[in-house]
Amino acid sequence: MAVVWYYLMAAQKIKDKKEKNIERLKKANKEKSEKTKRKILNAIEKLKEQKEEITIYRVSKVSGVSYNSVKKYLHILLSQNEKKQE
Repeated sequence: MAVVWYYLMAAQKIKDKKEKNIERLKKANKEKSEKTKRKILNAIEKLKEQKEEITIYRVSKVSGVSYNSVKKYLHILLSQNEKKQE
């Protein structure tokens, strides 16, 4: 009986540890995503100030963010920006 209880407690500790790790990973991922979005928005503002064409390639080069990440976030950020202006 004590052995079963011991294994149940050990299993619960493992489960708790996994859940904490998952929460930490989610938080880190969200922070990284927000940082990337800020870089993209800053690059767009910089290109606007310089009156340059805003393309995925140019935003990628100015922001230092990969082309695929800019492509992923650009439409989201631009649609959010349009909603704010309305």
